[in-house]
Amino acid sequence: MLADGRHREPLLAHGRWDDFFAACGQDVLIGSNALLVALLDPALTVVLLTSRPLTVQQPTVEWVSRHHVRWDLLVMRPSRAQQSSAAFKSGEVDRLRAAGYPPMWAIDDDPRNIDAYRRSGVSATYIHSGIYDRQPGNTKATPGV
Repeated sequence: MLADGRHREPLLAHGRWDDFFAACGQDVLIGSNALLVALLDPALTVVLLTSRPLTVQQPTVEWVSRHHVRWDLLVMRPSRAQQSSAAFKSGEVDRLRAAGYPPMWAIDDDPRNIDAYRRSGVSATYIHSGIYDRQPGNTKATPGV
């Protein structure tokens, strides 16, 4: 919900997932969403929970640093994981709780993830990023940070 990855979508038409994720460093910052994160209480731990694979951890960290995005913990999907984004994020909510970081609120741009957070007992707010447009017949989804 911080990165606009729409420029990478053509790579998905050919099933080029590795190339799709590798191009994440060129994403455009969604400034209004980054501002929302910056305005959160400084006492809160900000966890960036993303479905990006660990193979792009370095460009992801460089991207959030370059854009001065506030964050305390970055949680990424294991490389080659086959589960959906919603299933991954639900599991990570449980892991965060077990590690002493009970999520209080989630912000996401994918309605499926919002539903998963709520089923996990986490308040969640949908923020439209333009990435998961729900138009008739559009089933493509582009993961953001």
